[in-house]
Amino acid sequence: TRVTSLKSELKHRYLRAGLSIVGDHEKAKEARKLFDYYNDLVTEIQLVAHIDGSSNVGHKEPFGLFVDIRHTKEVERESGGFSKYLQNQNNAGYFYNYGRPTVNYRDDFEEAAREALKEHFEVLSVSFHTDKTESIGDTEPGWRRTPYAFLLMKPLGPEVDLIPSLQMDFDFMDTSGYVVLPVESPKISIDANLSETRPFTDLTLTQTVDERRADEGALVLEIKAVAHGLIPPLDQLVKFRSTGFEVVSTDDQGVSVTTLDQESEDLSPIGERQWMIRLQARPELTERPKSFAFPEPRKSVTEVVYQRYQDADLASVGPEVILMAAYGDPASGWQWILLILILVVGVGYGCYRMGTGIEPLAQATGLVMPDPLTPFTALGILKKVQTDTDLSDEELLELSSVMKSLENRFFSP
Repeated sequence: TRVTSLKSELKHRYLRAGLSIVGDHEKAKEARKLFDYYNDLVTEIQLVAHIDGSSNVGHKEPFGLFVDIRHTKEVERESGGFSKYLQNQNNAGYFYNYGRPTVNYRDDFEEAAREALKEHFEVLSVSFHTDKTESIGDTEPGWRRTPYAFLLMKPLGPEVDLIPSLQMDFDFMDTSGYVVLPVESPKISIDANLSETRPFTDLTLTQTVDERRADEGALVLEIKAVAHGLIPPLDQLVKFRSTGFEVVSTDDQGVSVTTLDQESEDLSPIGERQWMIRLQARPELTERPKSFAFPEPRKSVTEVVYQRYQDADLASVGPEVILMAAYGDPASGWQWILLILILVVGVGYGCYRMGTGIEPLAQATGLVMPDPLTPFTALGILKKVQTDTDLSDEELLELSSVMKSLENRFFSP
């Protein structure tokens, strides 16, 4: 008789504690029936969680955790289904809760999940299926699953090795009103030290070149990826071509989940990731770049869209575009030619100091001023001076330093 006056979440514990005292006393017969009913309900409902992909989740990239309600056909029928747990009943609209008080089920679960995970994980987002979601078949006969939520999360360090249990409260009608029964998911072992790419399919890549900051010397490249699943890092999606531009900075806005696909077989999340890449012309160029080649997509990319800004509008383009603005401040040809001439004259002067003229040196060693004079041919004659002339250790060291500077100036990446 006292069960009816208890709070709904205390009934199960009250009966368990009371029956442990009175045992099988005849006057506790009705209490025993109610307690057995609660126990039967708990055995027919499970909260299950599984990782999206491998359990080698690493700690630098986020991973996903699916959460489902697993139940028997009978308890689903008696409870009226489990789609109501995908509702925030107090926040919007009118909801009938089968005689029970309305509850913000989604908010309650998210709050409990974040509290359980906060010690070892950063929970980036919690995405729920819609309240129109219906149960689907399970591998075990007589059981079904109601897809519930997808947690995007990241371990706080490589030492994390376990995902703790998540708890969810289920409410049912009984002879005394209604009761709340907590159900927990099993713990899951993980490896946050080893990392494997999360599974994804149907990845579409949109690359947009933006010249609206050309007055700052910047060419901006926006790359946006959308797929079924979580998006991997950029270097796994594209390969940058060798062009007249170099990357100055990359702003990775991180993985996000926009929705859960109700139409796909695995009810996978729709993931997005966007990068803002700032490029500038290479300083060693002798002329301004006239075109830009988009990064080449890798085999994992299903579809690629290329586009550019024309004022505030977007226009479709090909894998390479003609630039409309000027980038960089290329060095004039006479500057490096003058530099090379100075170097060659300096070597000749060194030879003169050793008591020989430049002409006898040329005749003795076969050194001839190259025509045309380019950085490549200049290095060739300087190497010949290095090997075929009798220079002091100090002069050889100075010559090596000059040649190294020349190589870095004209032939470095």
